[in-house]
Amino acid sequence: MFKAIQRVASITAILALFGCGSDGGGGGSPAGLIEQLEAVGVGKFLSRPVPVPTSQGNWMRYEFASSQEGPTCLFGSPYQVFVRPGKNDKVLFYLEGGGGCWNEATCFGESDLGAKLTSDPIAPLDALQGILATDSPTNPFDGWNVVYVPYCDGSVFSGDNVVTYPSGTVYHRGQANLSAGVDVMRDLFPDPSEIVVSGSSAGGFGTFTGYGVVRVAYPDEKLFVLNDAGPGVQNNDDQQAVMERRENWNFEQFVVKGCTGCSEQPAFLLDWVIDNDPNVTTALFSYLDDFVISDFLSLDPSDYRALLLDVSGQIHDRHPARFKRYLVPGATHTALLGFGIGPDGLVLGFNTLKVDGIGVPAWIADFLTDGPDWRDLVDEGDGNRLEVPGS
Repeated sequence: MFKAIQRVASITAILALFGCGSDGGGGGSPAGLIEQLEAVGVGKFLSRPVPVPTSQGNWMRYEFASSQEGPTCLFGSPYQVFVRPGKNDKVLFYLEGGGGCWNEATCFGESDLGAKLTSDPIAPLDALQGILATDSPTNPFDGWNVVYVPYCDGSVFSGDNVVTYPSGTVYHRGQANLSAGVDVMRDLFPDPSEIVVSGSSAGGFGTFTGYGVVRVAYPDEKLFVLNDAGPGVQNNDDQQAVMERRENWNFEQFVVKGCTGCSEQPAFLLDWVIDNDPNVTTALFSYLDDFVISDFLSLDPSDYRALLLDVSGQIHDRHPARFKRYLVPGATHTALLGFGIGPDGLVLGFNTLKVDGIGVPAWIADFLTDGPDWRDLVDEGDGNRLEVPGS
């Protein structure tokens, strides 16, 4: 969530060219699930008219006019959604990353924490690799339809607020922006066989919101949630930042009433999701000492590692069949687009990382099929590798 991410992303076009409950799955959404989501306003921005697209290479671009109530970027510029048609009836709904802001300093000041300002993609879309690569034998989503949802709201796709800070007005319209992406997806793909809600960094945090909006739009489809480096943890010792995000993003209105642990850690929403939705499976990838997220949370990397292991470990212990992790040592940030962002520059990882001989693409492929490589993999480094038997 550094402004440095934006600077590094500008060269990716060049480099890219190279709660306790049952874990039983199956069936449609149970009675009451959608009602609980809609009762707190999840999905209230859905059903906006979808604009006529324009062609942009292999992609279609949908531009939504800015409005006070609808999708718009941080400082009022129009919002865009991009779609690449595939060769099957499956959809990858990908939420872009790019920083965050929640007060005068982070939105207007010299802080390293700065949000992406427009809905232009972080790099030319055809240059992105990893899960967006085309004709790639290592991409588990090759041939899938892709809905690329840009990030530009500062609120990790969670917000519903217009805030006048001392230096100007900011539109934290993450819920409306995300819903615009879902409207485009539903218009083009009304009956997909599978949907994966994924995202990196701010988009990884956005998968928590993304699950709910997609589930309201698609009550019965099989859903997968694949989170890259946005683990939904917060530093409860930094109460000023916690309270400013709650107030200025205004996201807590969308938290379902049954999520009793969400105020402690937003990631505990996954307990409620898995307890209430037998038709969803969830996964988390992260580097354990992620320098971006640890800075975002004002934590020393070692303290961030401890927090990540603790919170994600609790969720896995409660739901070992439907929440698994791929956690590796290092300070790098993200991997799903073919590379990560390290303190000293870009780091290849998607096709090179392995834990117990299992690479990230194989792990994701078996996540989608419940295959043998879909395991909970935690490598803490220095020989301290955890793999839960049979998980």
